[in-house]
Amino acid sequence: MNDLQITNMVMADTANRKINYTATYADGTHIEGFVTMAEGDYEALSFKDLKAKVQSLIVTNLGGTVNK
Repeated sequence: MNDLQITNMVMADTANRKINYTATYADGTHIEGFVTMAEGDYEALSFKDLKAKVQSLIVTNLGGTVNK
């Protein structure tokens, strides 16, 4: 999922962040959406780690595995 872009990060409520993403791949596949994350977890991640965490959450929620 190297083509994933974080598009927006806002407070979802007092304890969580809403992280919006979009991705388009060479085969024409396109996904977009958001995940929520606890504020403490969000603050502990670098941007690179945040992108990896979002990728992992997407794959986990869809029932797959992350290719590295």
